[in-house]
Amino acid sequence: MNRILYSSQTNPYYNVALEYTLMKKNFQGITLFLWKNCPSVFIGRNQNLYMECNLAYLKEASILPVRRFSGGGAVFHDLGNLNFTFVAPSGDYNVSRQLEVICRAVKTFGLDAQKNGRN
Repeated sequence: MNRILYSSQTNPYYNVALEYTLMKKNFQGITLFLWKNCPSVFIGRNQNLYMECNLAYLKEASILPVRRFSGGGAVFHDLGNLNFTFVAPSGDYNVSRQLEVICRAVKTFGLDAQKNGRN
């Protein structure tokens, strides 16, 4: 059974915990998880928070530091962007197909979207 989940929460700690739970529960089918976060900086599991972020500025600007359980670089989130995660059993994992879903959705707004090497 495929499904789309949208979090009404904007707390990044809640959303990253929900994303982790979805990954660990091994649901049948593919889940598209959508969420927005209040101002926050997400860093990958192998990054050093002290090297990637100016912690004094984050505190002054009320920007929350959050560690993802996956890899990747440091990225800024706020209510102006929509985040997504596809959660799928390994046999259903298909990056090309899942990126095509995103491209088709973006194109409905009249924007050109293309898959490329950086995804």
